[in-house]
Amino acid sequence: MNSLLAVGQVRKHASGLPIAFAARAFLVASLIGVGFVVAPAPAHACSCVENLPPPETLERSAVVFAGRVVSLKLHERQGEVWSGSDPVTVEFEVSSVWKGTEYQTMYLTTARSGATCGFTFVEGEEYLVYSSNTATVSLCSRTRSISEADEDLAALGEGRSPTAGAVGPTPAVPDLPEIPLPVRPEEPTASPSEDSGSEGRGAGCSLGSKSTEIWFMGMMAGVVWFGVRKRCR
Repeated sequence: MNSLLAVGQVRKHASGLPIAFAARAFLVASLIGVGFVVAPAPAHACSCVENLPPPETLERSAVVFAGRVVSLKLHERQGEVWSGSDPVTVEFEVSSVWKGTEYQTMYLTTARSGATCGFTFVEGEEYLVYSSNTATVSLCSRTRSISEADEDLAALGEGRSPTAGAVGPTPAVPDLPEIPLPVRPEEPTASPSEDSGSEGRGAGCSLGSKSTEIWFMGMMAGVVWFGVRKRCR
C-alpha cells in the first residue's frame, strides 16, 4: 500500500513534465532508495552505562583483585560458525585481593567478542578486575589495565595478599571443547550509553523497518533534483 501511494505521489508531482523526464527521474530516485534499503544494517554492539566510582563498584562486586594474565583459552563450536559470545577462560596470577577469596590463581570467563561485551585481555599484562558473580568479567565492568587504574588503587587502598598455592574454581563451559592455545579475543567495540537507566547492553537499529519511507524520500529527492536541473538549462 505504501509503495502504491509513493507511485501516486510521483505521478502527481511529475504531471506536466515530459514523459521521458518523469521516467528518468523515477528510475534514478528508485535506485537511490534501493541503495538505502539494501545497505547493511548496523551490527549489534555492546552498550555500557557509565561506571560507578571505585568504592561503589567494590561494594556491588563479588570479586575484586589485581592480577597478571597467565593464559587465555578459547572455547568454540568446532566445525561450526563461531559466535561472539563463545567464552574465553582467563587465568590470572593474583597479586592483591580487595573482595572475594584470597586465591593465588583465579579463573574467569569473558565473551570472545567486544560486540557481546567481552573484555580483551592480553597475556602477560596485569589488570585490576571487577566481577559481579565470581565467574565472568564484562567489558561493561570497571575492569581495566593496572596502568590505567591509579584512581581505583588510590580509592581502594591496600589489598590483601593471596594465599600461596590457593587455586580458585574453573568456570564451567558446557558442551564447548577447549582450544588450549593462548588466543587473544577480538578488540572491543563498546559504545558508551548516556542513558543511565539502561541495563548496560544495547543493540544497533536496522534501517530495514523504515525501508518504504526511505525509498519514497529517495524518489522525491530525485524528482526535485531533475526538476531544478531542467529549469537551469
